[in-house]
Amino acid sequence: MRKAVSPIVATILLILIVTAGTILLFSWVGKAASENTVKNVGGERLVIKGVSINATNRTAILYIQNIGETPGHVRTVYLADENGYIIKQWDLNLQLNSGKTTKITLNLPGLDPHKSYFFRVAGASTAPYRFNLYQGIKACPPLGWSYYRVVNITNPTTTSVTDFPVRVELNSSFFDFAHARSDGGDVRFYSTDCSAQYYYWVEQWDPGLGHAIVWVRIPELPAGETVQVVMAYGNPTASPDPVYMNASKLFLFFDNLETWNGWTNYSSGNIYWSTDTAFDGTHSLKKDDNCDPNGGTKQLPTPISQAFVLDAYVNRQLVTSCYADSLNVLNNNGDGFSVGVGHVYSGWNSNQYLRLHARDNYALSTVYDESATLTRDPVNEWYLLRMYWFPNGHLIGEVRATDGTLLGRVTATWPTSSLPNTLTQISVQGG
Repeated sequence: MRKAVSPIVATILLILIVTAGTILLFSWVGKAASENTVKNVGGERLVIKGVSINATNRTAILYIQNIGETPGHVRTVYLADENGYIIKQWDLNLQLNSGKTTKITLNLPGLDPHKSYFFRVAGASTAPYRFNLYQGIKACPPLGWSYYRVVNITNPTTTSVTDFPVRVELNSSFFDFAHARSDGGDVRFYSTDCSAQYYYWVEQWDPGLGHAIVWVRIPELPAGETVQVVMAYGNPTASPDPVYMNASKLFLFFDNLETWNGWTNYSSGNIYWSTDTAFDGTHSLKKDDNCDPNGGTKQLPTPISQAFVLDAYVNRQLVTSCYADSLNVLNNNGDGFSVGVGHVYSGWNSNQYLRLHARDNYALSTVYDESATLTRDPVNEWYLLRMYWFPNGHLIGEVRATDGTLLGRVTATWPTSSLPNTLTQISVQGG
């Protein structure tokens, strides 16, 4: 079967994550989100499928496959040390037809058995393949995974960050979902030499819509620089990694509502664990009865005073009263910030809107209030409700469809002297 490597475009949000189908809260770096292009490195369609090392005879056998749709050329094989310096190169100029594999035997120079080395083919055309004479060989990408991408991730800010969650968005215009499992369970992320595996979380994977959102934790993103990550996929027998598929390793706050803990009713609010509908998995948080400010709250693991983004997937099933959905980040006195969607309701409002509010003792404040009309009413469907918060008093609210379409955005800047700069809890209020 022919294997192809196509370009990918990814959106990177240098973001603290909170989501009522899932709640995410993640830290934000810089003045705005950035969009980066994630591309396959190099033009060749070659991959090193396996390596066999004979340390005694100082020989290596490389199995190289052309996974492209057209003939390729194995022009040069490079041997580099762990700092990237080329130790030796072999000029071969072999043609390799589509889908074919060739076996190449190479004589190795003297190597330190306790250091790592890498094979590359035709410069940057393949992901590097790491080996160590003492510890053995590490496939990159791992054996059993038929497809990979070398992902370029740029930090456009003047702030270096470590252990940072990066958002990668895929769609069918540049990514063939048929090459991966239907649930995205075979996706993995590695350093470029595959010596380290990275934590990740699949937020959304929908081959029918041709859309996916995956997060990966990058160990270090230097200011103004680009780092590379290998994304591997294409293993029909693989399931989500039991160790590295771990949202709690990426976000400062995370709740996908698949377990129910820490949520309490506020005032006359009625929130509970429901299986009526779910964005993903089997459960969600459901709020019934009694309008704003009644609802429910959950404490954050640690107080927050840095810039952050709050994400929530919300589904409004019925609009007969309590027409607004509201998600909030507050201090323990109920003072803070609110983002909400108002739905069309003949008894109150005739159009749908997105609103940023301040809250005072859990109640909506009329002092700080900014709103904008949405392009349509996202009722009876899951939608993404998002709030960006900055310590200087600047806020951004967004509503997006699950395929990423922007339905509305509103911005606000409020005096920080009259609003809290340390926040301690999440609340669900409104409808």
